[in-house]
Amino acid sequence: MLLLSTAALVLLNAQSVLSSCAYGTYLHRRAAEGEVEVSKFGYGPENGPTNWHALSPENQLCGVGTMQSPINIDETILQKPAGFLSMNLPVQDVKFENLGSTVEVVLKGTTTIGGREFALQQFHFHTPSEHTINGEQFPAEIHMVHAAVDNPEEVAVVGLIVQATARDSVHSIDSVINCISNIATPGTIVDIPQLDLADIANTVNKLGAYSYTGSLTTPPCTEGVPFFILSEAIPMNVNVFNALKAVVGHNARFLQSSIPAESNVLVAGAQALPTELRCDAAVAPGKVRRGAHVYY
Repeated sequence: MLLLSTAALVLLNAQSVLSSCAYGTYLHRRAAEGEVEVSKFGYGPENGPTNWHALSPENQLCGVGTMQSPINIDETILQKPAGFLSMNLPVQDVKFENLGSTVEVVLKGTTTIGGREFALQQFHFHTPSEHTINGEQFPAEIHMVHAAVDNPEEVAVVGLIVQATARDSVHSIDSVINCISNIATPGTIVDIPQLDLADIANTVNKLGAYSYTGSLTTPPCTEGVPFFILSEAIPMNVNVFNALKAVVGHNARFLQSSIPAESNVLVAGAQALPTELRCDAAVAPGKVRRGAHVYY
């Protein structure tokens, strides 16, 4: 397969990469109690989505995978009816932490998905939304990451699209983001006592959801991950959104090809380049060919 016309797949190194989408699951075990492991990937020009595949050998699917997320949700995407998802979130003490790549809430809960039970591990935020709905991008998106009770290696994500509003937000999300100034620095953590998330569970339980199989939207971009995107956006007061964005910044991966795709969007982009600008697969690791020259 054609390699990308940058250092892409030839400058791989052995850095371990923390996936915010899978943090706390079998894919990435949590750090010791009371510690937060800061992500080694980000959203900038060098450590961002166009170069994730170059950060670690684990991440090659970010550059060559063909069932990647996020995608545009349109009429071709299957929709599950209300009741397909059944979420239960008890009142509990939670931890709110800054991974550098996102902020996330570590908690416990269960969601029955099509009759199977999944354990909720954490939920985290993306600004703006990663998925689009009929081409429209929204201010934010929440990913609720689960592991199957009968097979912890199976990850499923319930996604909540967020619309900014001048009116009231979802109260439990407000309660979380009201604490965000305490974790403005990557690697910091704060305890939130007795958080009541019943409003989120009720919202999930009463709505249908778009369903497709894609990937983690952060490294290592593992494929075969089922997504369930709620059919209606939840409200977030614009002041609450601004507080979230002030800490998180931009942390959304660009859209991927429809599922299934013939090629990864990065590979497709490289194939569209003039031949002289493409990376020669025969060039040894540590070198990049540009035109008639090889650079070290």
